[in-house]
Amino acid sequence: MAFSVGFLRDDVFPIVGTELLRRFLVSTSVLPTGCLALDRLLDGGLLAGDVVELVGSTATGKTQLCLLLCAVACSRDSQCALYIDCNANFSGVRLRQLVPEVDEAKVNDVLRRVRCIEAHGIFRVIEILEEVGTKMIQIPSDSFYDNLKLIIIDSVAAVTSPILGGQQIQGHKLMMDMARLFKILATEFNLIVMCTNNVVYGNDGEVRPSLGKTWSHVPSTRLLLEMTSSRRTASITKSSRVKAPSEKVEFFICEKGFSCREEN
Repeated sequence: MAFSVGFLRDDVFPIVGTELLRRFLVSTSVLPTGCLALDRLLDGGLLAGDVVELVGSTATGKTQLCLLLCAVACSRDSQCALYIDCNANFSGVRLRQLVPEVDEAKVNDVLRRVRCIEAHGIFRVIEILEEVGTKMIQIPSDSFYDNLKLIIIDSVAAVTSPILGGQQIQGHKLMMDMARLFKILATEFNLIVMCTNNVVYGNDGEVRPSLGKTWSHVPSTRLLLEMTSSRRTASITKSSRVKAPSEKVEFFICEKGFSCREEN
């Protein structure tokens, strides 16, 4: 790996109180999703330092939520977001609609703080993540990486499924190398790392995230999006901090993002 994974613990000089306070606030900050129902479900939003998996079948709203999170994150305190697009899902036009600003200059400022990089293979995803780690500790620093809050990988299934199974024995190792980078970037740099994933159905009809049991241990939070007929729901199927993960909330996708009954 090209960057030190222990840099936050390698300080040899005394740290002033203001810097300790800044680190504490960054490490405990919560990013709201832009939807009251989802925020209530997630106990306020997404927590810095977490690896979050957004699971669902096609057209359940995974990419829409990813774009909404970029818009919300980059509208707050000069924060930045990196969108790693593995499936040609990113839409600048849709992102523009989701920015919660009216003033055109402010909208453009928000859009400039979102960077999208295409990655059509797991080797490219790993390369990008390693570059992020290097740039986060680079001197002189890059203002984008100084203010980076959110990394989205949409989707892990697109780059991982082709290398699993059959005689491709290195596929599992590559998948876990990528997962390790997710966790390092989230914990060492207090980022929110969110990835999208597809679902599979067990023999009992139970909905499960794809990529197998080993992958299931990677995220600290898993959010399942489902759609039956015209009804969309979100539920937490894994969480290290939410007490009642079985609750489901109903949401709608509208021009300005996600809405729910309590917002209508």
